[in-house]
Amino acid sequence: MSKIRFIFVWRLSKEKGFGEVLRLIDTVSVDPDLASRMHIDVFGDGVMKSAIESSSNERNFVDYHWHQPKEKVLATRSDCHYTLMPSHFLETFGLSALDSLQLAKPVVAYEKWGLAQFAEWIVPISTSWLTHTVLWIIDSYSEQSYMDASLVSKKVYDSYSRERWLSQFELESELSPWSTVLIVNDYGVDIWWLENRLWLMVSKLSAAGYHVQRYGSQKKKYWIGRFFDLLWTIGNVQAYFWLKKIVTTIKPDLVRFHSVHRWLWWLPLLAVPRECKQRLMSHDFGMFHPYPSLVFDENQVLKTTSFRWFWRESQQCWYVLPLVFAKRCSLRILFWMLRRNINSFFVPSSYMNWLVSKHMKKPVSAFPHFV
Repeated sequence: MSKIRFIFVWRLSKEKGFGEVLRLIDTVSVDPDLASRMHIDVFGDGVMKSAIESSSNERNFVDYHWHQPKEKVLATRSDCHYTLMPSHFLETFGLSALDSLQLAKPVVAYEKWGLAQFAEWIVPISTSWLTHTVLWIIDSYSEQSYMDASLVSKKVYDSYSRERWLSQFELESELSPWSTVLIVNDYGVDIWWLENRLWLMVSKLSAAGYHVQRYGSQKKKYWIGRFFDLLWTIGNVQAYFWLKKIVTTIKPDLVRFHSVHRWLWWLPLLAVPRECKQRLMSHDFGMFHPYPSLVFDENQVLKTTSFRWFWRESQQCWYVLPLVFAKRCSLRILFWMLRRNINSFFVPSSYMNWLVSKHMKKPVSAFPHFV
């Protein structure tokens, strides 16, 4: 039997469960027979990279590819059998899982949050159970069982296809083709998964006959940009005038906001007339927590977002207190503007409905796609 191949394509960090992947590797490394039956490909970068660089050449059943172009990741994923996604924090939507299911590759993940709907093998919440589950997969593997799991995986993906997305978009927007749609998010360049998916959405809507325009910053967010981001907390004047010009020119039937808390902030929302249909898709908990990737429990989002709480969760030194205070004040204004202007709020996973609704004080609906 050929080796059973697993792939991990995420940030190399504790919250993404990479520590459990390392424990799996340690277990396999002391069992030559087991090591001869499996292979693990690791893609990504992060704080835990330095902990494994020194030993990466000692284990021939592991390949550390680090950060690679999407084409390289896709080619390797196509040759693998399973995707490992033992995430510990509140995933809002399993976008990477969906990429695997598109290739009929089953996903090994915890049965919680946004990943539960994609996992073919459910891993109980325990620091050792990822290893146990992988060993069980190897010991019970057969071509027929794998084919069955692959078929299930592909069926799950089909329910999230672009055609299904378009049907759901038309249903919730109450628009017909030839309508004008404006897509607004923080960045208009392809810097991450969200921006990439938004371009796919624009293409799909255009092909269906909609008149679509997209607005977002054309500057990539390098580390120096984080300083300038803080300046926007008093209101992004530049984005306001640009968006005002676009809205006046194209007169959209619908404005669909995506991420607005990384660069746009609250002032550009005033550029859209209140009588225009406005939707907001909340992709993560970035508006409700300083570090959404460090939200491991719903209570971290449910708590009243007072300044004292926000300061404690920010984990910053005292000398940046004015900047944290400015950001918190800007978020309060942003909440007020969203409640005032947005007609409908959407989230990618149904478990987020009541969490977001608590803060926005309006009904929230699940739109089970990342965009």
